[in-house]
Amino acid sequence: MDCDAAVSLYREAAGGRAPLIHAADGLPAQALFPLWGEASWNPFGLFYYVSGFVGYMLLGLYIRKYLANNRFSGLLGWSFFLVGFVLTTFGLLQRMCESGYFPVTGGVDVAVGWEAAIAFCGFPVALSALGLTLMFRRIPCKEGVFYKYIILPLSKAGYGMYLIHMLVLAFLSTWIRNALRTGSSGILGYWTTPVEILATAMVTFIIVGLISTLIQRIPRLGRWLIG
Repeated sequence: MDCDAAVSLYREAAGGRAPLIHAADGLPAQALFPLWGEASWNPFGLFYYVSGFVGYMLLGLYIRKYLANNRFSGLLGWSFFLVGFVLTTFGLLQRMCESGYFPVTGGVDVAVGWEAAIAFCGFPVALSALGLTLMFRRIPCKEGVFYKYIILPLSKAGYGMYLIHMLVLAFLSTWIRNALRTGSSGILGYWTTPVEILATAMVTFIIVGLISTLIQRIPRLGRWLIG
């Protein structure tokens, strides 16, 4: 029995395919198996976090090992970031203007349509990430209190922060949204949603940073959990 036949039999026994919806890149994506952990709304399915996103890790490794860190690379980084930022921002604004309302309401397919312009594995976001990486390399690392106790620990725990941030973000976002409400009905009017986004991002970063650095300090086990 070949692999395709085995997969077909497994799907039939498990209950068939999951519902078809559109991914963040605008392409149809259907779950191969109706299992927990498989996201049918992205083009990578079950391997969401190791397909596509892993390219950013390889990109960072390539830049660190093979690209020179000079003034030209810094200028190139600024250029890449600005172009990627403009493409991402105006792509999102275009979809917002086409929909005619903010914040988004309705089914997940509406939100996915908005997010097509900011897909993490899309060209504009990848270009911005490349630019930021080249720009950050130009920042001189000076030994000091801020570098020793903030920058360095967070850098070492960065992979762990990436792994657990959604666990904190989902809860925190719901809590802040319920407390402040959204859109024109929010306590700050139309400024409520932008403030919620910034507050959620900042507080999430602080919480996951503390959690990751504390886990990393567990003797012998910490570095295997966080990286």
